[in-house]
Amino acid sequence: MRAVSALVRKDLLLELRTKETVPAMALFALVAYVLFHFALRRNTLEGDLAAGVLWVTILLAAVLGINRLFVAEREQGGFDGFLLAPVDRTAMLVAKATALLCFLVVLEVIAVPAFFLLLLGPSAGPAFPELLAIIADDPNFPGPDLLVDSDIACDVGYSSFRKRQPVGMLPASGN
Repeated sequence: MRAVSALVRKDLLLELRTKETVPAMALFALVAYVLFHFALRRNTLEGDLAAGVLWVTILLAAVLGINRLFVAEREQGGFDGFLLAPVDRTAMLVAKATALLCFLVVLEVIAVPAFFLLLLGPSAGPAFPELLAIIADDPNFPGPDLLVDSDIACDVGYSSFRKRQPVGMLPASGN
């Protein structure tokens, strides 16, 4: 548990110093909202379409956050140092998932009001409580599963790092 808290603290302090991951995720979300606005050719969104746009944007921003979390470790040799340390290796995955969860909370504080202003239109005042209900009560809301999903994604990224093979790439044939 001490290793997890130390790694989470390190990731959060690194983000506070560099301010790279969360602003990139927020900028991605804003650009995605603008793209959805023009792609759907609607002035406002409602219902399931609005919920889908919101969650697709947040989940794709989470993928960006996962990438940034692991690239920093790989470039700076953090994986090698962690593998040499006498701690449980799952501590890194739990720490990365926890740091990602913190990043997503900050992202949602930025992205949900931007979604409200950019895609729900100026007459969306009555829809704001409905938007909160979608976020809080939707059975399809990834809530606690988001941590599990981010842990799975972290595991895929870590295993591809150990094989020195990018995710999604096939091994080269021995011709």
